[in-house]
Amino acid sequence: MLTAELDAGTEVVRAVADSISSLIPGGAFIGGDITQVTSPLHVREVETGQLIGTVDNVSSAGVASAVERARQSLDSPWEPWQRQEALLDAASELEALNDDAALILAAEGIKTITEARQEVQRAVHTLKLSARAIDTHTGETLNLSSTARGSRRSGYFERYPLGVVAAITPFNDPLNLVAHKIGPALAAGNSVIVKPAEQTPFSALLLAMILHRSGVPEGRLAVLPGDSTTGRALVEHDGVDVLTFTGGEKVGNSISAQANGRKVLLELGGNNAVVVAADADIDAAVRACVAGAFSAAGQNCISVQRVYVHESIIDAVIPLALRQTERLKVGTKFNPRTEVGPMVSDAAVRSFLERIAEAERQGAEVRTGGVARGRFVDPTILTSVDETMSVFREECFAPVMTIGAFDDWRTLPDRIHSGGQPMQVGVFSADIGLCLSLADRLRVGTVLINESSDFRIDSMPFGSFGRSGVGREGVKFAMQELSAPKSIIFSPIDSRTHPRMEQAHD
Repeated sequence: MLTAELDAGTEVVRAVADSISSLIPGGAFIGGDITQVTSPLHVREVETGQLIGTVDNVSSAGVASAVERARQSLDSPWEPWQRQEALLDAASELEALNDDAALILAAEGIKTITEARQEVQRAVHTLKLSARAIDTHTGETLNLSSTARGSRRSGYFERYPLGVVAAITPFNDPLNLVAHKIGPALAAGNSVIVKPAEQTPFSALLLAMILHRSGVPEGRLAVLPGDSTTGRALVEHDGVDVLTFTGGEKVGNSISAQANGRKVLLELGGNNAVVVAADADIDAAVRACVAGAFSAAGQNCISVQRVYVHESIIDAVIPLALRQTERLKVGTKFNPRTEVGPMVSDAAVRSFLERIAEAERQGAEVRTGGVARGRFVDPTILTSVDETMSVFREECFAPVMTIGAFDDWRTLPDRIHSGGQPMQVGVFSADIGLCLSLADRLRVGTVLINESSDFRIDSMPFGSFGRSGVGREGVKFAMQELSAPKSIIFSPIDSRTHPRMEQAHD
């Protein structure tokens, strides 16, 4: 069955490759144009290895050119109403290209065609949110009369852009996460240079071309495909004012170490957890956890990895979770029935299998899954997981969920944090007091009541603490991160009222 699906997918990928060559003619996007390919970077579909297109592996000289043009573009006025119109027009064009954009996204990445269509709609929404947020991205009047020195003085502050924003994005959400970097940065008045994941450059290039056609001035936006050398050149360039990165902890820490005083925003994922209390709606909790653990084959920074179930109901929860997991359709991305698609690379598959084998050697029980066929991995549930095991303590970024018991909710904050920093935690319970008490004790970005950790609305603040990153995304919150207040103070034209002058006359 899987072989037949791959054969059918091959034909789809050929058609998508033709579409890419006409919509996105290779290269990079610098200064309002798609550049010629000088150092080819071949992009291949992850299931079959088919070539879907070639982009430029941008050199350090290309990076320098993009940064220079980005800085120059800041000298030309681009009024808030013009930014708003450009973002809204881009949202409309992207929405009109929904089918093409979804096929490109699925072909270059790991999402099923169903997930890809959903991501395109989210990216449209993110651009619209960015446009609307311009209306409220304002300063405030300052109250200066709280001291005698402020008497007869007035003032206000406005928010000003920080300058050139360099954004590095991952493979798993190659369109909407790029929109989350570009939309708020442009809305706040910055210029932005995106280095997309080398596996998934075409969605970012398509979005850049749409934005340029919609009125984003030359130089305000660049997309630089490339490998780690391109990313390193961008991070190290002293013409960049802000570094924003979504991806793994190791690379994020390296970027932070190279910041040299520049602002750094990091979203580094986390080892997310869900709590299912004794009074929870078991059916709803299990459905949400299974979907949250295995969509995008678990390659998601807020996917469900650890589930803590009250001991009084765990014997009901585990069989239900197993039945629902075993009904999931694992298959190729272009089959609309597929619910779990491929892993991004052979290395990702090996890492997953090594973790499972290690956990088994240490006493964990594989209740379902744990098997790989090429890039396809069966959704996996583990029980009897010791909290010292790496499958418990570290983010797996794979379709794996552990289920364990608890007897006293007050022990959960320490247990959850002992397994690494989560970004988000879900709590299923009818007792809102319990949910809020637990939320107070969790040091995470979001606590979701009667929802799994795998939930995000693009307008909400998004991020966490400690090893999960620095700063917040979510459109208006990202705009605040990418701007700074500048105060304007008015004093009366009367030197006798100036405190220092008064002291001089005494």
